[in-house]
Amino acid sequence: MRLFRIQNLLICSIIFGFLFSSTAFASDTEYMYAWDKADGIGDVFHPILPEAVEDDAGVFERVEFSFDSATNLLTVEVEFSTNPAGRCESVDYGPRIPTLLSLVLSNGKMPDGIGEFAAFYLDYTAGTPILTVYNYNGNMSSWDSESYLGNDKICTSLNPATCVGWLQNLSVTDDLSGNRIFSFTVDTTSIINFPITETSPFALPWLGAQFEELVGYWMFSYAYPNMSITYTPGGYIADVDFGMNDNTGEPQCGDQCYSGFFDGKYKETERDSFCEGASGSYTVNVGELFETTFQATNPDNEEITVTYTGIPIGALVTPADGTTELGQLDGTFTWTPSEDQGGQTYPIGINFIDEDGLEIACPFEIIVPEGEVDCLGVPGGDAEYDRCGVCDGDGMSCIDCEDFDVENILLGLDGVADAQANIVKKLTRTYKKAAKGTSQEKSAKKFRKKTNLRADELFTENWTFTWSTPTIVTQCAESEFCVEVSNVASIEQYNVNSDELFQLAKQTKRKIKKITKLKKKVRKLVKEAKALNAESFALSTTVPTSQSVCN
Repeated sequence: MRLFRIQNLLICSIIFGFLFSSTAFASDTEYMYAWDKADGIGDVFHPILPEAVEDDAGVFERVEFSFDSATNLLTVEVEFSTNPAGRCESVDYGPRIPTLLSLVLSNGKMPDGIGEFAAFYLDYTAGTPILTVYNYNGNMSSWDSESYLGNDKICTSLNPATCVGWLQNLSVTDDLSGNRIFSFTVDTTSIINFPITETSPFALPWLGAQFEELVGYWMFSYAYPNMSITYTPGGYIADVDFGMNDNTGEPQCGDQCYSGFFDGKYKETERDSFCEGASGSYTVNVGELFETTFQATNPDNEEITVTYTGIPIGALVTPADGTTELGQLDGTFTWTPSEDQGGQTYPIGINFIDEDGLEIACPFEIIVPEGEVDCLGVPGGDAEYDRCGVCDGDGMSCIDCEDFDVENILLGLDGVADAQANIVKKLTRTYKKAAKGTSQEKSAKKFRKKTNLRADELFTENWTFTWSTPTIVTQCAESEFCVEVSNVASIEQYNVNSDELFQLAKQTKRKIKKITKLKKKVRKLVKEAKALNAESFALSTTVPTSQSVCN
């Protein structure tokens, strides 16, 4: 028998969280103990420890415990069948099935006293399951197990604030055969860390509720027909009325046939195998290599056998189907789908079974699109790998390029050329005015016209060079995909034109000087022309001498 098997449930009273039913997600920190009536251990009326079963309050069919030492999750599941009209001390007490359980779990040993382990009470007397937890008072062997009367009250399902988030699942169900299953899953962190106040001098340190390689357990079941339980405002048991006493506070003679127990100590637990690796869904194109790995582990170092289902033609799986390994089994799956395998989904089953017969399924699936696909995996798509090997790329990712922003330089060159031409025009105008009324008037008009026209031509050439140069100049490392375009000739021509503009300014100055004494304004304009010429040369040296053009 294994923990958490699926039952055909007729009645489900309360369920918190999820039912944990898949052993494929076990881990090496989860320890389990399972007992089944078919194991045949114990005697109904005179059990002998370390494992004893008393079936008067319903027949123990199976008992299962699980504890994960990493997450502190504890799961308990106990199944009873109805004890028929059984006899106890020659008295017929009729059918009996429990409505109350009390349970203590240990790390294998018997408790030495108060302050070591927690006591759980699962109450179903009113048809709704209630779970409460207390400091075990060492009195579990008594018929009523009154640990709930102590000072250390730890958790209760009636008040979630007592242990926040502790209760994962709580249910009492009757299946179609009439069997009753008591079940709960709790995070015992709050219980383990509870600051107990009641202890015995000889007690070991508080463990709460946990076990690993060894487990001990003390469980009592109660099926008194008129039993009732009352609770304090805080949600803990205030009193248990068994409904059959004779004013002495104890059951009448023979009434203990409505109670049973299940005891054991130093019982070995086991850990389930678990698998890791391949899972989920994968899309693999025709002609594309797919590889994945998988692994199964048995923490108890038992043998594991692997079997496969759904392996497509052409796939290679290692190790071979039916291979058995001790403790751990590693495998690989490799496949390249052929064209005639497109348009299908392939469910792959990788299954493991251990020595105890536990089967673990670790499936995954492979989807192979129909027909040819592009490099993006789109059937019929047109995406291709570019020259750099990038799917649907622009072909530039493998070219080492650097961009330079020269917009401010170009603005400067444009402005200098414009200013140079304007100075020439101002000087020719001054020359024309100075020659008016003299023998040089006619030649001055011709000189002005000719010089201004040349100044405009030189400015236009420099303006054309300036704005035929990209504001962002790209320079790339040597590449078969790029051509280097030189800017040297254009830069040199710009400088020649700039120098000619300066010479026009000086020539006009000399013309003026022959007619009249030079004024301060003329000298200033020529001085500015000289400075602008120098500035144009300085700016031109900052223009990249080449740029890359890549196809």
